[in-house]
Amino acid sequence: MRFDSTVFGAAVPEQVYQLLTEQPSTTSLLADHFGVKLERWATRAELQPISIEAGADLQLTGRPMAWRTETVNRCRRTLRPVEHTTAWLRADNFHVFLHVGPADGPPPFASPVPVNPIEIEMFS
Repeated sequence: MRFDSTVFGAAVPEQVYQLLTEQPSTTSLLADHFGVKLERWATRAELQPISIEAGADLQLTGRPMAWRTETVNRCRRTLRPVEHTTAWLRADNFHVFLHVGPADGPPPFASPVPVNPIEIEMFS
């Protein structure tokens, strides 16, 4: 279970919020309707007491520890920030693995398969 909120940059028209009700994937919506192809610019994650609003939405009592992630995506062409998402992930439902390394090449312990900078896996 997760709780998220997304804010779009000034370069994205207001109608994107209305279109999200019809097409919930922001990545495909921005590409299909506006020609904007996103790339992850930065992500950070922190284990902290969950906010009251997110805890209620995720059916948690009190303020247990949860993963709070923030991601900024930018337009590949202009390099301008386009999307800022904050998400809360239940620590009892998600395994969060962070890889921090150079964005312009493989990490020093490179494997034959590409590594995503952040992988979030929901427990079943």
